[in-house]
Amino acid sequence: MCRKKLEMSLDKLIPKLKEVNQVAQEMEKPIVFELKLQQRSDSIEALTATEQADRLAAMDPVVVVTNKKTGQRWIWSQKKFDQRRFMIMDQFHQFQEGLLQKGSAADDPFWDPPSSVMIGRAFMYLKALSHLVEIDEKFDVVDIKGKGVAKISVKILPMGLDNEELDYLREPKELLGMSFKLKIVIQSVEGLPDDFAYYPKVKFLFQDKNMETSEVPGKSVDPKFGWENELEFNSADEELLDYFLHSVAVFEVRGYQKGFTPDNQESKEARLKSAFEEARAAWRADQTNEKLKDEFKSAKRAYYKCKAQAAQAAEVKVSASPAEQPTSQHSEPSNQGLEALRQKFEQAREAWKADQGNEDLKNEFRAAKKAYYAVKALGPVGDEKKAGGGNDLESLKSAFEAAREAWKAEQGNEELKANFKASKKAFYDAKKAAE
Repeated sequence: MCRKKLEMSLDKLIPKLKEVNQVAQEMEKPIVFELKLQQRSDSIEALTATEQADRLAAMDPVVVVTNKKTGQRWIWSQKKFDQRRFMIMDQFHQFQEGLLQKGSAADDPFWDPPSSVMIGRAFMYLKALSHLVEIDEKFDVVDIKGKGVAKISVKILPMGLDNEELDYLREPKELLGMSFKLKIVIQSVEGLPDDFAYYPKVKFLFQDKNMETSEVPGKSVDPKFGWENELEFNSADEELLDYFLHSVAVFEVRGYQKGFTPDNQESKEARLKSAFEEARAAWRADQTNEKLKDEFKSAKRAYYKCKAQAAQAAEVKVSASPAEQPTSQHSEPSNQGLEALRQKFEQAREAWKADQGNEDLKNEFRAAKKAYYAVKALGPVGDEKKAGGGNDLESLKSAFEAAREAWKAEQGNEELKANFKASKKAFYDAKKAAE
């Protein structure tokens, strides 16, 4: 990013940061937003720049979000910060009006699921490849302070396009015009720091290609990856030869910090929500792209499926011991259903507000709004109505019928289905008791 463009970005970001920090204080959130310039890690040139002008050009402004209570930290891009700021300000308006309801962490715009952090990088010089000589070594993994923190075992094996062996080249120029492939093998990492040895993985940057291994589950200070990939090169040119002679491949080792691992339901839901939001933003920027549209739909399905499963699990947990709640045995499910409808309505409203040209989101919002207000209009079904017997039964029947109609209008909605079942059970239980 050039100096002028960087200054313009900073001028826009700074007042926004002051605003959200003030909002966090007023909402009593232990969150601090700070501005930082971060070196881009998606290109070899950015990682190996030495001149001040080149290093500045390889910098992007990011927002560092710190939870002062837990010590957890996240790094948000400008784009993600702007998306979250919109959600934060909407919640702040609800907070000011006394309408903000407590939800899951995944619905909190101040929160992100645990994310992996960079432990260190290993740099592999590639001159041997200009002679088609294989590389098979252990490389030091160094942190941002230049301290060795681990070792990584890597192989790069040149071979023909049909996996045949190739003769070594005496002169690098002989590579020009040749077609061949490189087999990349990331074998293992040894000696990861104990506090960051959770779900480790390796990101690999070769020329303009970005790849990564899968995570090794759980804790492993000496993770084994056994990851392989092949890169084909047809008619090698001067650019490739220059890369082999003067540049490097980068292996970035990442892991989760102790206490902030991704293996719980709340983290899974938040990760899927983040993936859904990113896919939606990407598709909105290029709505003629069918691949982005499919990725958006897939991410949306995965997120709402996970959310519905969590809601069902919570409902089962609440209703698991009805004997412990005798005074609200019949009224509890319908009240829970109303809360589920309210959350669904608010989520649909936020999704549509973020993309008001999307007719699908508009229809989802309208359906959710109709279902919520239809049930809400019935009023609370509490202990104070029980004395009325018939009146209570009639209210439960009306709640059941409203929930049934709401679900019939959107039968793919698991939350509406769960609400319908709960209302139905409450009505028939009360009817049986009355008999």
